[in-house]
Amino acid sequence: QGGFKSRDLRRDAWVFLLGLSPEEAEDESWREQLLEEPVSEAKVMEADVLRSVCSWDVHTSIPEDVRDIKRAQLSEVMRAILTRHSGTLAYFQGFHDVVLVFLEVGSPSCAYHMVERLALFHISDQLCWPFDD
Repeated sequence: QGGFKSRDLRRDAWVFLLGLSPEEAEDESWREQLLEEPVSEAKVMEADVLRSVCSWDVHTSIPEDVRDIKRAQLSEVMRAILTRHSGTLAYFQGFHDVVLVFLEVGSPSCAYHMVERLALFHISDQLCWPFDD
């Protein structure tokens, strides 16, 4: 019983824990990264995205058009992070599930900034490029 029952409360907690201000979390300048060439892992990422947004309990009853929107947002957030940090961060299978957690509590902009912080400061060992370094 209990816990963070509200999506807004979960978002606010993650924003705080990751050291972002509410204004930073909603900054949309990250979308500029989407104009760049896709990262080399784009095909693998897209395959994972196509298989996502269907297995969690919150996804089982959503309409297909909503599922497709969520998948597009998922793809954009991952591509933007990995493009901005190309040569430093690389995609690993399962990263889409990490990003999806943050899309469930925030906007794509908020998810981008939260996952970027998480990737750079907390799970960079899994995302480092090349893996043998």
